Amino acid sequence: MHLTAPALASSPAARPAPVAPAPPGEVVARKELAGLLAARIAQLPEMPRKVLALYYYENLQLADIAAAFGLTESRICQIHTQAVKELRANLQSVMA
Repeated sequence: MHLTAPALASSPAARPAPVAPAPPGEVVARKELAGLLAARIAQLPEMPRKVLALYYYENLQLADIAAAFGLTESRICQIHTQAVKELRANLQSVMA
């Protein structure tokens, strides 16, 4: 039996499972966390802030970011890793 695209789309396996809405407290916590993260990112030096923006918001690969800045991919990876570690440490200290 050959299924066409519309037939596949309407099959039960193709439909995503319904997602239960998050509890209100969880929604508030996520928004608060996002606000804390955004504020901390804004405080980062320019280069790590740009690397994070290009990587997470523009979906560029580290090699592409490296080419844009005239740096090695290894150096961009270091900048990215250090920025993420700083953000993680800051958020853990706030959440503790």
